[in-house]
Amino acid sequence: MPQRLQKLIANAGYGSRRWAEKLIEQGRVTLNS
Repeated sequence: MPQRLQKLIANAGYGSRRWAEKLIEQGRVTLNS
C-alpha cells in the first residue's frame, strides 16, 4: 500500500511530518533505487 514519504520518516522516529517535508524540499532525503 502506498504511503507518503513524510509519514514513513515520521513513523520511523526521525521527526514530524512537517519537518520531514522540509528535509525533502531541501534535497536532504535520498531513496535507495
